[in-house]
Amino acid sequence: VGKKDDDGMTIHKVIIYDHRSKSGNGNLTVAEDGKMELTKDKRFLVFSLHNGCNYNDVSENQQNRNNRQFQRLKFKDQYRRFDLASFTMTRTNEEFFKDNFQMMNSRQLDSASGALKIELVKKKEAYAKGFTNSFYFYKNIDSVIFKKPDTLAKLKSNFLDNFSKADQKIIISNAINSARNMKESITFQVSDTDVRSKQISRHEIEWHRKYTLSIACLLFFFIGAPLGAIIRKGGLGLPVVISVLFFVVYHVISMTGEKFVREGASQAYVGMWVAAAVYLPIGVFLTYKATTDSVIFDPTIYFRVFAKVFKKKK
Repeated sequence: VGKKDDDGMTIHKVIIYDHRSKSGNGNLTVAEDGKMELTKDKRFLVFSLHNGCNYNDVSENQQNRNNRQFQRLKFKDQYRRFDLASFTMTRTNEEFFKDNFQMMNSRQLDSASGALKIELVKKKEAYAKGFTNSFYFYKNIDSVIFKKPDTLAKLKSNFLDNFSKADQKIIISNAINSARNMKESITFQVSDTDVRSKQISRHEIEWHRKYTLSIACLLFFFIGAPLGAIIRKGGLGLPVVISVLFFVVYHVISMTGEKFVREGASQAYVGMWVAAAVYLPIGVFLTYKATTDSVIFDPTIYFRVFAKVFKKKK
């Protein structure tokens, strides 16, 4: 559309490309002006085009592009309708997300985490067995056919000097290839183990989060309610400011603990519950002070204490 009028419907210099045949820009419609509007059920977009032309390549042989038929049809009025079904909002099937740890309940998370741990242990055992069997001499020794020689040959101090130059090159080449393959195998195994461990940690984090969020609501209740009773000056603003500070500190501690768990630096039950463990005694202390009608947040008391201290020094 080259230009659209203020009514949002009248359009000028319209070009429509038809790619349904998947043959490039061989089919297009050009019109000087027109009008576009939705049907009443909003299922179709209708274009009313005026004074235009349809261009179409009608050659059946797509390989011969230098010699093919061309069709041009002029029109005064033409109507084009476009189906908008592909743009309608459809509800995504829940089956696509049923295995996502964020969509699981506590029982499903516990079961999935246990299955992932068992799978990780099996992977490690299988790799350890395969890694041991990768040593050539280890896996080719047979105690039945292996016999000690009657006499030991005198070997040179440098082990490779006991072989010919050609054999030395083969031995060194095989050793380098074996070491390189083992290094790549170990690197892949470490990466795979790290990914699986992080996946287990995410399941454990989500399992603990379902309980820590509930406990956090109770903790903030036992912190916020006493603050409103203890702080008697400053109106509503001072208790709100202090409550926000408590929330920010709790959030920082919680996110830090979760990060430690995600990186494998801490156990899930430690990292996810450290914030609750820190705030539990604070909530108990503030609740106790509120029941005893304490004035720990009254600044005048602290001013008096400082004044007495300075007087004694003088």
